Amino acid sequence: MFERQTIKAHSETPGAPVTPGIVLDLMQEKGFDLSVNTRNQVTPEMVGSADRIILMLGRIPPEYFLSPSEKTEVWDITDPVHMTRETTALIMDEVP
Repeated sequence: MFERQTIKAHSETPGAPVTPGIVLDLMQEKGFDLSVNTRNQVTPEMVGSADRIILMLGRIPPEYFLSPSEKTEVWDITDPVHMTRETTALIMDEVP
């Protein structure tokens, strides 16, 4: 699906670690250790060098974060915050 197979996650807000709990545990079970990952605020340089930018915003319009571009793709994925472990696992399965 991704040409370079380098996948990075960034955030609107800088420097916060991944929230411990359900998502961290589920990702660990899938073989992804996010315990030392820190979110980075998206910069114009990151946008310029990206092959594809995937936005998972819930009900927030994508234009709030980025100008429309051929690189951007919006995925309709529910935010799992405050969800049960079972519901969060189902939501994670929606991500290709």
